[in-house]
Amino acid sequence: METADAAPEVPAAELSARKLTQREQQIIRLLGAGKSHKQTAAELGMAVRTVETHRAKIMLKLGLNSLPQLVQCAVRKGLIAP
Repeated sequence: METADAAPEVPAAELSARKLTQREQQIIRLLGAGKSHKQTAAELGMAVRTVETHRAKIMLKLGLNSLPQLVQCAVRKGLIAP
């Protein structure tokens, strides 16, 4: 039996085109595919810090606390394949 104060594994975040920009969706897809920040930056032609900033903004928008939560949410919403 779950208690009322038990936190869900992944917050009920809404991943949609309205909330996330195309660039943010690209970054989620690459990170979800197991690419590092450095690999993602190289593939998208941007600085590593820019990828880190985008990831942080995505997580803020969706109310997530970790990269695994972000990936799990993206899989559930069909942005990336399991």
